[in-house]
Amino acid sequence: MNGRHIKLVHLLQERGEARIADLVGELGTSEATVRRDLTALEKAGLVSRTFGGARFLDPPSLVVRTFQQKRESMRAAKMRIGARAARLVEPGMSVALTAGTTTWCVAAALRSRAPLTVVTNAMPVIEELGAVEGVRLYCVGGRFNPTNLDFLGTDPAAAFRTFHVDIAFLGADSLIPGRGVFSESPRNAEVPRAMCESSRRSVVVADHTKYNARGTALTVTPDRIGCVIMDAGLDPEAREQLETEPYELILVP
Repeated sequence: MNGRHIKLVHLLQERGEARIADLVGELGTSEATVRRDLTALEKAGLVSRTFGGARFLDPPSLVVRTFQQKRESMRAAKMRIGARAARLVEPGMSVALTAGTTTWCVAAALRSRAPLTVVTNAMPVIEELGAVEGVRLYCVGGRFNPTNLDFLGTDPAAAFRTFHVDIAFLGADSLIPGRGVFSESPRNAEVPRAMCESSRRSVVVADHTKYNARGTALTVTPDRIGCVIMDAGLDPEAREQLETEPYELILVP
């Protein structure tokens, strides 16, 4: 944004809404220039055009700002995976969810499965399920990670080991045949590993781009995984490899 854009945003932020004629006087520029500026700011998601003027758009929550771009990647597939994963959950069960955009889609699909007990270290899950009637939610805290909007470290990992849940939904940075689920860093692997150890059944939810993707830290070995839910975008060779693994493979169309 240039200096005029910044001033325009500040004016709308202060007033909430303003007419173009008033903005022209405030900025000391032409009506055509103000209209072009408002068009650019609307495309950036900062303002909304109205008849004869514009209004300031309140910035979305931290959850939305951080996750929106990530969730747009493979969005439709992640939503189908989330819906299929939720079918494994019966009302009255206890569920754990790691951070991640795919587990966020699982959380959204779980809204209709209450009553539930939910344990998580992820802010998006809290935002999705915290106010749902019939959901008893436990948040495991630690050091906040603004990149994934979750809480990391040994404290939340230790806390997860004090719970015992029916099913844990684990996101994945990488799923490698014969080796298991990997996270992008060792600190990101601690919590999902503890969550897996504290559940009767561990379900990995990941879109097909996570197959053999780059991963640094081993989170869960194949023998600890009960099920993998993935979209059907895998090539035949990759699908054949995963079908030989010790866990159940569910591919959603």
